[in-house]
Amino acid sequence: MPFPVSKSVCYEWALDMKLRRDSDTILYTSCLYQLAPYINTFTKYMEKFGVSKGRFSSLISIFSRFSSLIQPKREFTEKSNKILKNIANELSKVIDFGYLYEDEPYSGALLYELGFEDAFREYAEKVTEIFKLKNVKRIITIDPHTHYILKVIYPKVTNFNINVINYLELIKPNKKVNLSATIHDSCLYARFLDMYNLPRRILDDIGVSRKEHDIITSKDVGGCCGGPIESLVPEISSKIAEKRIRDLSKISNNIIVVCPICLANLSKVASNVNIIDLAELL
Repeated sequence: MPFPVSKSVCYEWALDMKLRRDSDTILYTSCLYQLAPYINTFTKYMEKFGVSKGRFSSLISIFSRFSSLIQPKREFTEKSNKILKNIANELSKVIDFGYLYEDEPYSGALLYELGFEDAFREYAEKVTEIFKLKNVKRIITIDPHTHYILKVIYPKVTNFNINVINYLELIKPNKKVNLSATIHDSCLYARFLDMYNLPRRILDDIGVSRKEHDIITSKDVGGCCGGPIESLVPEISSKIAEKRIRDLSKISNNIIVVCPICLANLSKVASNVNIIDLAELL
């Protein structure tokens, strides 16, 4: 785990859902939605104490001894758990799948994104071995960071040949939503995974009146949320998020996101707008 929290944080959302443990197709959360509220609380302390630019690991060490300091508000963890339940419920309508519960490993995405390539390669080999021991043949991802790591990076660094598909490619929601909104794209989905149109199709299918802008929400130059650098320079990450909110709010006060990092980072600075994960609308 990249943060000093109990592993139960990762799977408590599914305890009452009775998902299969023995399926060769698994829903894989990589604990990212579950960790997002903790990351928000953690980076607030980083900003408060001026801990940045390489001192990330020292603060992790401190919080490992005083983990109660990074307990987020219950409303934030409940929001994340609801998102996960919504995704699982929609998937159950179209595909048979299982879940690894306490055996689900973290993907190691943070190691890769912070540049620890040797440590990431070693870790990816361990995760690949876990999947093979569990006889996993197909993985359903639910966030862009995990999807990119498994789909693009794992095959380059380890003997990973498992089929990876994203939940957005599978679900067929039939609920109608009376909402006017704009969309903040995940940089990975939009520009690195060729999934720019996929969340838009889903929003159109459920009746959301989608507001776009040639620059602000375009595939090529739409802005980042700032989240990828929040563990290194949280003050700059917040400034990027503030600018992104200013731009998006010119289009709509309702902003749809499709990534837990975007959800967390934009929510930190949002005051007069609503930040809504697409899965909350399902």
